[in-house]
Amino acid sequence: MAVLDNLPGIRVSLQSDGFRQTEYQDTDEPLKLEPAYTLPPPGRVALKYVEVVAEADFLIKCEVLAPHIAMEDISFTAEVDGIRIATNVAEHLRLTVGYWYGHIDGYYKRIDAERVSCRPLRFCGLTKVDTDDSETISRDAKMMKGVGEIIVYVHRTRREGREQAMIRTEPKAVKEVSEKALKGQAISHSAGYGAEKYFSKPQNQGTLWMDPYYKPLAVFRFKYRSKEALQAMMVIPRSASPERFYLAPIHSPDRNWGVVSRQERVANLKMELAKIKAEDDGEEENPVRSRKREASDSISSGRAYKTSQRRDGKVVVDLTDG
Repeated sequence: MAVLDNLPGIRVSLQSDGFRQTEYQDTDEPLKLEPAYTLPPPGRVALKYVEVVAEADFLIKCEVLAPHIAMEDISFTAEVDGIRIATNVAEHLRLTVGYWYGHIDGYYKRIDAERVSCRPLRFCGLTKVDTDDSETISRDAKMMKGVGEIIVYVHRTRREGREQAMIRTEPKAVKEVSEKALKGQAISHSAGYGAEKYFSKPQNQGTLWMDPYYKPLAVFRFKYRSKEALQAMMVIPRSASPERFYLAPIHSPDRNWGVVSRQERVANLKMELAKIKAEDDGEEENPVRSRKREASDSISSGRAYKTSQRRDGKVVVDLTDG
């Protein structure tokens, strides 16, 4: 969940299949908006990476907590892949209970005075192709502007006048792009849209921006990427690989050297320890055979020496015996 340092009561997060997406701090690139925008102070800007998977529906959850409730409404406007899709407004009368939350779950468009349509949001995998065609690369580079990013602008607003119809760009998912058009960017997904649904929503009052639209109160930016892309960017650590080193397998008859994993080395050591223990146990169970081996070890030449056993069990070799 992205939280602002200077406005901790205003929060935004991404959710998919009912769960909040895993977030990581984005320290790689500062926020860059269109030249007409005025950036809020650093304490009112939140930058996050989000780990996502393809073909999963998602929504944007917006929250307002009691410590920062004012007489104005708080509006949340979402841009997905550079396209403004919807605005959700926390009206100040609803904030009197101390907590409000709302969702932006699709691209909304008013059909007439009584109906609106919505196309649900989902993450789509991005296929990268190799081409040297300059026109294709140039076209794809322009098409990719803003792709892989979700930006939420927060404003203080007030209901006033009549709702104004907006002319907006129809969203279209980017599913294929030339590798060279990405220019090294680790963009793995784009935003897609489900089938259009219609429902009743009478036209209501319009929105008066207390903060000019190009001077937002706060901004949240989410860069959504696959786990593999985040690992390649070193945003999250790679999965630990087994330690490997050069070791001669213990039970190899020809003692050939090879690359052995740590698990294999431990297994070999366990086998060797088990073998040594079995030999020790065998000697304890067969003391006679053990004594015979000791006696044979005492022979340093071809001559056999007389041996005797003491009461304490020790074997004595008579070297003076001729």
